[in-house]
Amino acid sequence: MLTNNEFKIYCSLSQKKFRKQHSKFFVEGWKIVEEGINSDHLCEIIIASKSAFPNAQQLFIKAARQKIRTEIISDNDFLKLSDAKTPQGIAAVFHERDGGKLLLNAPIICLLENVSDPGNVGTIIRSCDWFGVNQIILSGNCAEPYNPKTLRASMGSIFRVAVKVSDNYLDEAAALRRSGYKIIVADINSASIYETKLPPKSVIVFSSESHGPSKEIINAADIICSIPKLGNAESLNVGAAASIILAEFTKK
Repeated sequence: MLTNNEFKIYCSLSQKKFRKQHSKFFVEGWKIVEEGINSDHLCEIIIASKSAFPNAQQLFIKAARQKIRTEIISDNDFLKLSDAKTPQGIAAVFHERDGGKLLLNAPIICLLENVSDPGNVGTIIRSCDWFGVNQIILSGNCAEPYNPKTLRASMGSIFRVAVKVSDNYLDEAAALRRSGYKIIVADINSASIYETKLPPKSVIVFSSESHGPSKEIINAADIICSIPKLGNAESLNVGAAASIILAEFTKK
């Protein structure tokens, strides 16, 4: 049975300051909970609403084998925990994990600079997972990787991709450059990605679509490239742009 204090903590995880304080995050929905317990993230608890429990029995059996705690709560209490429009009645709490030390044998590392929309950050995490890019650096001004909207947009990919949040991302980029990586910055009105030769080891930088890349990251770039514009749209969503560029570069 959940204690009142546990319930308050889990409810508070919808807010960044409490996620940071407890180093935990809350996910809900069948797919992402299963993705999480199949990963190497530490799961603290799985919670089902009373009405959802009949469908959760196999998941609870699997959790018991992994020595993961499970609890059933009332539908009303589950609604207090949930921030979903249509709760599925299944949720879990995981311990946050820093991206840690970057593995310098990865051919591509993705760096996001000041991408503040959590949906875009989650979409890019999902795209990186799809294209086999398993290391991402987020600048400190990016949307938080454990924001509920980021988690939903990642569709479980957050559990397979190492995400490192760095206030010193320019220093990280410089260190990677010294280790043999080339810095590739996506920016409008520059050379076409289809005419860009991909170096063996690359850091691909995606920035805020409203502000574009900073002068500092532009100055650090070895290559600046863009997606050719054929129509009349003013800009391309950064999540969509990242998918196109990753598709092109992983093909090469």
